[in-house]
Amino acid sequence: MKTIHLTYPNIHKVDSSVIALGYFDGVHRGHQKVIQTAKNLAKERKAALSVMTFHPHPKVVLGQLKHVRHLTPLSEKERLFKQMGVEQLFIVQFDELFSQLTPQKFVERVLSPLAVKGVVTGFNFHFGKGGQGSGEDLARIGANIFETKIVSPVLDDQLPISSTRIRDALSIGDVTSAMRLLGRAYAFHGRVVHGDQRGRVIGFPTANIEPSDAYWIPSRGVYIVKVKNEQSQFYGMMNIGIRPTFDHPEPREVIEVHLLDFQGDLYDQQLTIEVIHHLRSERKFSSVDQLLQQLNIDREQTEQWISVQASKE
Repeated sequence: MKTIHLTYPNIHKVDSSVIALGYFDGVHRGHQKVIQTAKNLAKERKAALSVMTFHPHPKVVLGQLKHVRHLTPLSEKERLFKQMGVEQLFIVQFDELFSQLTPQKFVERVLSPLAVKGVVTGFNFHFGKGGQGSGEDLARIGANIFETKIVSPVLDDQLPISSTRIRDALSIGDVTSAMRLLGRAYAFHGRVVHGDQRGRVIGFPTANIEPSDAYWIPSRGVYIVKVKNEQSQFYGMMNIGIRPTFDHPEPREVIEVHLLDFQGDLYDQQLTIEVIHHLRSERKFSSVDQLLQQLNIDREQTEQWISVQASKE
């Protein structure tokens, strides 16, 4: 997959393609339908399959938010697009100048110079200054330039799948719903950093994870995870929280993973954490012994859950 960075007004001509257009945070099942529709149209038009997305997040540039956490940061989107067979990825620099383009000018000055043969968007896509343009406007403005397809929503529980629904699910620890809406387990990447070794002292050594980007982290609690590095993969238990049992004077949220059946050193390694099941919410225990008793129960439940899942495969 070829990645092309575009900064308006320096839009240079490239080979003709069909473009799936959107922000695509999560690359969820609804987004996948948009890209698959573009793939089918590209085949019909004998053109390359492209995706156009925007960076940084428009709400940050427009001052509506200071920071944005993503289901899929840009690097993760790139990986997923490549897996889906996308041939070209256009990353448009979203800045103040670009934000002022009207829908008409966006078509004339961005899409038209790219020799676009077709554009595919989701049902709720908006573009142009203030988000004033809809998919229907795109079809009207581009009628003599390219074919436009507006993809209907993918429904789950009679509601459209959306990035907001996935973030809401993760915010209450409902990783099962998030997985269903995404079409895969929710995952994030991070580096193993040094911690305070408390887990090792009580017999539950953990890898402390520092996320590699501004990911949307699930709510505090204990989860079953699948952890992957370059060589292999392991199951484990992940805790997200402030470890309230230890009464730290300045508590901060940490992500720590206890791997099952693992011996070795993971420091400074980059890991992929797939969050596959929620065990329980974060709790404060009256003593370290009570915490240790609960951790043993957690590990037993984790092993049982993994065994049940393996029997289904």
